[in-house]
Amino acid sequence: MLSPEDFCSKHDEDGDALYFTRALSLVQVTGQDSLLVITCSYMLDESTESTKELPRFTVALDSVTFHLIESIG
Repeated sequence: MLSPEDFCSKHDEDGDALYFTRALSLVQVTGQDSLLVITCSYMLDESTESTKELPRFTVALDSVTFHLIESIG
């Protein structure tokens, strides 16, 4: 069974946590299993361009799509 932790990792450097996402490389759906894949695009928050803060990203709401994958058989 997959969990959100399978798609995210955390790198902690000098007390500043950075989070990364990992794409799903391979999955097999069998029997009565199903998989919901959610995709989206991210936008750079331009308000942090002129500051020393790390860039901030937001989800482009019009880019969110859902894909339900089910096994046949």
